[in-house]
Amino acid sequence: MTNLVAGQRLKLAAPQLRFSLECGNAGLLAARFSLVVLFLAGERASSVEPAYALGPGKDSHPFVRFDAGFTTDVALDRLPPEVTRVQAIAYVAGGPGTGAAFMDLTWVEAKGDTPADPYSFRIDLANCGNATLHLIDAYRHDGGWRLMANGQGFTGGLGVIGSRIGAHIDSNHGLPDPPRSSGGYEDPGRSGPRPTPGSTASGSGFVIAPNHVLTNHHVIEDAQTIEVTNERRSTPGRVVFSDPHNDLALVEIDTRFDQLAAFREGIELHLGEDVVLVGFPLQNLLGQGPQVTAGNVSGLCGFGNNAAVMQYTAPTASGASGGPILDSTGLVIGVVRAGLAHDQIRSAGSASENINFGVKGSVARAFLDAAGITPRVAHPGQSRSRADIAREARQFATCLKIGF
Repeated sequence: MTNLVAGQRLKLAAPQLRFSLECGNAGLLAARFSLVVLFLAGERASSVEPAYALGPGKDSHPFVRFDAGFTTDVALDRLPPEVTRVQAIAYVAGGPGTGAAFMDLTWVEAKGDTPADPYSFRIDLANCGNATLHLIDAYRHDGGWRLMANGQGFTGGLGVIGSRIGAHIDSNHGLPDPPRSSGGYEDPGRSGPRPTPGSTASGSGFVIAPNHVLTNHHVIEDAQTIEVTNERRSTPGRVVFSDPHNDLALVEIDTRFDQLAAFREGIELHLGEDVVLVGFPLQNLLGQGPQVTAGNVSGLCGFGNNAAVMQYTAPTASGASGGPILDSTGLVIGVVRAGLAHDQIRSAGSASENINFGVKGSVARAFLDAAGITPRVAHPGQSRSRADIAREARQFATCLKIGF
């Protein structure tokens, strides 16, 4: 038995990739996680379709067989010559934002089951808040095949990997539509029953490309018409990409906006760091202009240790959903998502105050990457006054007026 570490390579004696997975919580692995096998020609996807351990077709792939217990068998010798690399990737079924992360498994181990090539590759997941985990690769080398232990984690779902290799890879493969239950969240942009035809609502967003605005999925859900406005212009919009699990949506607009928001470089957030929110809450009550609130990062995860979500203390009212969460230099570190369902908390005998949630900037960037959008990214500079940040943000913050 060869005990591999990340980056280590092993020559395969036979053209077969067969491994099983073990972890610190086998029941959770079976209930909340899945596996996909990808086939690459160089750095891009080949003509061989991905093989999913869940959903339709899992028992009929021409080159892959999945057995009970996440045992995977890939017939490398039968692959077409164009396939030069095979990747095995584990992921949270449903994608990031579903309340599960690899840290919940504590550890995972891929064990090679072929007698000629016994190996073990164990990954410590104690601090892994990712939703996607690249396990192992098999690649052609000198007329044969080699195995490489990988172990790299990704905050975003399979869409991030798919965008890099030029293929559609679906984290929802084989899963039913997610329930509409809030699970303890309360969407500031919308609550209660589904909207009736002819009704209207509003939410917030921000410009991340000249003709694209980022907002929440729940802001545009069921929308028949979308009007994107700020203090200078108004233009129709239409949804071109949406992720209900992470509550993100991309709206394409007809009018070009010159001022764009910039994301902060890197994925690290700091407990206690200052944040500024710019949005358009309570439009019928507080007027049509943007509103600014401030607070700090109060938590690095949401319910169930959801690592795709951050907590913050800045006051958040109805209609602020989809607006930018900015750091002390004016760079985007998150997207306003939801507040705590205070009525549910009080009915359970507990108290809550000023607890709000946002989608982390790293997840939003992964979403945009999957949509084919490259937003502006910048290193943080000197801290600025809230007034300066708000003055700049007014140029890219938008109000979304929704007709149902």
